[in-house]
Amino acid sequence: MLNLEKEIENYFYSINSAKEKFDLYKGILQNVSGNEQKINLINGFLYVILDSLKFTFVIETSKLVDERESKNIFKFIEYCKQHKKEFLTELYDEFYNETTKRNERTFIRKVNILEDLTKFEEELRSYEIQIENLKAQRDKVYAHTDKKYFYRNKDINNEFMIHREEIEYLPEDLIFFDLEHYVYKKPKCVGVFGACEFDKKKSALKVTQYMIENRYEAIGILNLSKSYFINMKNKGKKAIVTFSGNNDFTVINYLFEKYKIDYNFEENYDSIDIQKEYEKVRKKSIGLKNLEKQFDIIRESEVISGSNLAKTFHKIMKDKDYIKRMPKDKVEKILLYNEQDVVNLFHIYMNWNKYMDYEEEEIAEIKSIEDIEEEELFTKEKDMSIEKKKSLEEVEIKDSLINIYEDKENIIKK
Repeated sequence: MLNLEKEIENYFYSINSAKEKFDLYKGILQNVSGNEQKINLINGFLYVILDSLKFTFVIETSKLVDERESKNIFKFIEYCKQHKKEFLTELYDEFYNETTKRNERTFIRKVNILEDLTKFEEELRSYEIQIENLKAQRDKVYAHTDKKYFYRNKDINNEFMIHREEIEYLPEDLIFFDLEHYVYKKPKCVGVFGACEFDKKKSALKVTQYMIENRYEAIGILNLSKSYFINMKNKGKKAIVTFSGNNDFTVINYLFEKYKIDYNFEENYDSIDIQKEYEKVRKKSIGLKNLEKQFDIIRESEVISGSNLAKTFHKIMKDKDYIKRMPKDKVEKILLYNEQDVVNLFHIYMNWNKYMDYEEEEIAEIKSIEDIEEEELFTKEKDMSIEKKKSLEEVEIKDSLINIYEDKENIIKK
């Protein structure tokens, strides 16, 4: 009987704990949703709390309903069925009678514990779709927030990493950083924040990601980003490594200023831009995907164009329920794409002199979507420039003909 009571107590505590997190998270969101002014007043600390509440609720609840877990609610139901004799067969309501001045009880109903447990299990299984969605969110989204790549010590060789004349940084001093964002005329939001750090003691690369789920989280993801960089600074990180990082810093700094989030990257970190480092050596520019090919890096993820990402984040900002309708594999692909960006930056940084010390060979490069988009934009601008030049030339020719005609008219009149 004691074991059964202890099991019931433990499950009750787990369920109640998850419910408290959900109720608190929901209460805060309901208090700010639809009111931008209130949202702007919320500081970064509160958004860290919101993210923590959501994370904890998802993890705790999915453990309870995942039948793969060693302790889950379905196993508990089975355990109760096996110990049915320990349950009451009649249910009473106990109360204190003021008239008789003693504790009394009234009969409520007979209890058939097997029948009650079966009904409860059937009701629980009727939420199969919701349970699968919850487990998928845990496995496919939250798994990415703390993903680690482990290396053998011999695989991490400082000999080939980037050596700068100004200051030299070891891998454990660095943050490898990339954003997926939505810009239309002006920056609208950060869609995915991605960063990774190298843990020397564990010889592991830890990836952290935050993905926006609706427009109300546009400020939240910025505050989480700020908190991340503050935490990394406290851990002793000294520089941020990017690829064409000016774009990412322009977007995040603009949004920080827009939402009055006080943070200065230049005061806290040195900046290392892999693209600029490449330009110093090769005297020409290159896209990240083509640089990966030169470094013999094979991507796990498929390339996603910037325009497709922008369309997705536009829909997320416009429709608060769009993320719920998004195919799970689409969310996973976006996160994996961003994850590969930051992880591959680490590999390029660590193997820099292994590939860049040699004379450049003729490489038959397969153009990435990003490179094609850049070339198309350049060609379009060039064509527009030519058309504009043609138009100006035509105007000049017309003006010249008019002048000649007017001169001729004047001569005839004379």
